Amino acid sequence: MESRFKSIFIYVKITYDMGGKVKKTTIILLMLLAFNVNIKADNQILVNKQEALEKEYKPEKLISPEINSVKYRVVLIDEAIKDDIEKMFEGAKKEGIELVILSGYRSYEYQKGLYNRYVKIDGKEKAETYVAIPGHSEHQTGLAVDLTSEKELYQLKETFGETEEGMWLANNAHKYGFILRYPKGKEEITGYMYEPWHFRHIGYEMAKDIYDKKYTFEEHLKYLEEKRLEEERRRNEYKNKYMNSNYVKRYVFKNTGINIFKSKSKGE
Repeated sequence: MESRFKSIFIYVKITYDMGGKVKKTTIILLMLLAFNVNIKADNQILVNKQEALEKEYKPEKLISPEINSVKYRVVLIDEAIKDDIEKMFEGAKKEGIELVILSGYRSYEYQKGLYNRYVKIDGKEKAETYVAIPGHSEHQTGLAVDLTSEKELYQLKETFGETEEGMWLANNAHKYGFILRYPKGKEEITGYMYEPWHFRHIGYEMAKDIYDKKYTFEEHLKYLEEKRLEEERRRNEYKNKYMNSNYVKRYVFKNTGINIFKSKSKGE
């Protein structure tokens, strides 16, 4: 999540003496009215049971990362996360941890076949606790990966979370911009069962925040939205207070996007 200035407000209060000469110039509220606008980056798109992707959605460029994968299986990911996932695998290897990628990008049609298969096996209600409805899968973004290990026979099981590989990922993935997307005890929020193998790339800063706060992606986005609304409320409060003052005259510099408020008062 990037932080940018949408606009900057500068109040200049000029005080004159009885002879009309400038006595004092005061610049006030420069930073009070500068506010942050949360701009969601492409890798921070929310996909869950409520938020869906279009059927035709596909990352601009899919690549196969140079990391361990299950033999004879070609795994694709969004090119944007290539460097980070390769660094994560390298970092794990330096500590004696051998990770294996089992799954990455899945198309809408592939997810549809997967979903239908598991619904036939376990029924709709149970299946939807562990497999996403087509269009609602993070794998379609190319930013989510399923990771496993040789010890787990390259399968996706809850016991992965208790292995050296699973524990290493849970404690270190955020250093590379990834989060454990479906943590234990958060099933009611994420809508999915605990999946110690499923990691999602969202960027270094947000991943660290989520790890530190022990949030889910949903909880963190809610927190950011509440923070944004509070900042907007405070900005409007200050803006309205000084906009309504009799001495304020507003100059709008359209090319720069900077609003400068000047004030004049004689005999103060």
